[in-house]
Amino acid sequence: MSVLSVSSYRGSAGQEQGQIQIGGSVASVEKNLRGRVLLVDDLVDSGVTFKEVQPWLRHHYPEITEMKSAVIWVKSVSVVIPDFYLEYLEGAPWIHQPFEIYDTLSFEDIGVGSSDKH
Repeated sequence: MSVLSVSSYRGSAGQEQGQIQIGGSVASVEKNLRGRVLLVDDLVDSGVTFKEVQPWLRHHYPEITEMKSAVIWVKSVSVVIPDFYLEYLEGAPWIHQPFEIYDTLSFEDIGVGSSDKH
């Protein structure tokens, strides 16, 4: 398993799609990605991220021989349809993720940096 950090949603509630930022390297126990790769994400919204990440990976890891993609949710408005998905959603509904509550909280709201001893 390898991890690549990719971000495109910003704003105060994390709901504004902006320019895609791709991390400079892949975190992995392997030195290089090679062979067959399965690119996994939680969802494909517009598809722009998947469309940019796949060529980025192939460029930086030319030993990749095959790449497939998998997500939980794919929206019909996406410009890319992953090879595997669990749910196909018509339109572009917002999917509420369990971690979204933290997008609008400050460190003080969650108790980070608090002088209180628990």
